[in-house]
Amino acid sequence: MRIKIKSIIILLILIFAGAYVLIPIIKTRFKKTAKIDFSSSIDTSGSSFLPSNSNYYFFDFEKIDNKDIIYEKTAHSGKRSLKLFGEGYSYGMEINANQVDLSNARHFSLSSWIFIKDKSSKPDFTLVFSIEENKKSIFWYGNTVAGENLESEKWFKISSTGVLDSMVKLNNNCIFKIYLWNKSKCNILMDDVAVVIGQEFKKGNYLSETPIDPYSYIPKFNLPPFRSLFFKAIDIGNNNDKYLVNHDGQKHGEFKFDDKVFIGNFLKYRNNSQSILLANPSGDLNIYYFCETEKRFSKSTIKNSIIPKQSINSNELLIGDFNADFVDELLFIDKAKKQLVLLKINNPKQLCPKDESETIEFSKISQFSTNQITGLNINESNKYISADIDGDNSSELIKIDQNGSYFVYKYTLKGWQSVNLEAKNIPEWNSSKNELQIVKGKFLKKFNKDVLLSVYSTKKSKTNNYTIFFFNEKTKVFESFYTINKAPKGKIIGLDTLKTSDTFIVGNYDNDKEDELLRYNRDWRFNLKEIKFNDSTFAIQSNIDFTGFKKSQNPKYYEDLTIFSGNFFNKNFSSLLTIKRNKKNVVNFLPNSIEIYSPNISK
Repeated sequence: MRIKIKSIIILLILIFAGAYVLIPIIKTRFKKTAKIDFSSSIDTSGSSFLPSNSNYYFFDFEKIDNKDIIYEKTAHSGKRSLKLFGEGYSYGMEINANQVDLSNARHFSLSSWIFIKDKSSKPDFTLVFSIEENKKSIFWYGNTVAGENLESEKWFKISSTGVLDSMVKLNNNCIFKIYLWNKSKCNILMDDVAVVIGQEFKKGNYLSETPIDPYSYIPKFNLPPFRSLFFKAIDIGNNNDKYLVNHDGQKHGEFKFDDKVFIGNFLKYRNNSQSILLANPSGDLNIYYFCETEKRFSKSTIKNSIIPKQSINSNELLIGDFNADFVDELLFIDKAKKQLVLLKINNPKQLCPKDESETIEFSKISQFSTNQITGLNINESNKYISADIDGDNSSELIKIDQNGSYFVYKYTLKGWQSVNLEAKNIPEWNSSKNELQIVKGKFLKKFNKDVLLSVYSTKKSKTNNYTIFFFNEKTKVFESFYTINKAPKGKIIGLDTLKTSDTFIVGNYDNDKEDELLRYNRDWRFNLKEIKFNDSTFAIQSNIDFTGFKKSQNPKYYEDLTIFSGNFFNKNFSSLLTIKRNKKNVVNFLPNSIEIYSPNISK
């Protein structure tokens, strides 16, 4: 009884005195006997033990002000908790071995309170206890919790006990590390972490052989090495040739450097899977779609009697479902005639014909001059974006002027209607001062609609920045996602910087409700990563690599690699179309080819 009372007193002293320093290194001033009660825990690995001459550490994160790692709206105790939004590793808690009585440090206990923020989620996370010596892992222990039945939006406790393997030799150079490894896309909070390092009190079902971590490193946020996500080659019946279509002597679809590529759900009978529209500089148009029964792509030529061929590449062509009929249309912005022409592609008469000489045509849905639409002045300096910014499954037209002001238009039975009746201004979109790239997608879990990732570099200072804008349906203006969190823009943590020269690839690669975002950089070498945004920065989820290619023809080895994303086989699952080219066609080593890769993951 005396031991319990003494432990409680020590715990209260720790909490109110705040005599400990957290991340990155914990310097605990108290080394007293203590006990952790695991009676309310889940997934325990052994019985409780009372360490003799033990070391007790308690972390409640109240003294940390870093908003990149701290969440201030929900906590188990106090006002702050440690956040881990999406896949990755939390910031770690570290205890120097010179603070620990190593003669009594063969057993350990962990406990933590967990809060899962997502109602419809499948949590999978591990509370990790590891030991590092000279930056090398010598011991790793993880208590994994997973399953669909875990309660969300409610604090619950997990705990575990373990024993060090006899091969582990401790000395004052060792560092004890505790962190959370999130293997799911759930947003997780952690609070009130308690750690005991000491002797065994009573025998229980301890793990006698704890495996060494297969990764020989302690993970750090946004620093390599990262996990690898492999995309596997899919046979599309073209013999890995440089043509997308290559069968029965027919060869079509060689993607050249000056061709324009558009991907969309153009053909209604294909159950919302996407096709590829290819426009060459002379204005010729062909559409390619995958034939499931034939396991190959097929081509149809588009007979264009509406848009002059010479105008296609000199004007804007946007893809989107503007009239909410579950099929993508083409919006032709005619800069010379100052008009908007909305078109759809007619379906081929025959699906996947062997003779691909059939032609199909455009149908004109509507045509409006700019003087019929409020605020729609068309000039060369404007930017145009189509995106579903209000979540109603139809696309809006966004026109951005050179000074960063914008208008939003929605297509209705009465034509194009202005959503915001007066011009608004976003400094980041000022193209006279910034180099700018805007990427649309549903890659923020908080919003079931397209948001606009805006990557910009100031022309004066050449500083790289980014922010994410979402459309507020009530105020009819775009707001910065980071402004909500009292920051003007997103932070960059680690070595990777988002640049306007990067290629951003949006797709749903795991068949869930949220898009994934890939960032492709070729400044020095092939660099393709999956990134995920949280409320202050982005986290690198994985390096992307490829498998299933012939010989040594990995797409990343090519001098020129162009990547497009599309739901070519399934309306809910995206793949990567890779155009692999060299400056010289190295036939025996890296021949030019077109391949499609799909991720080795599914739900």
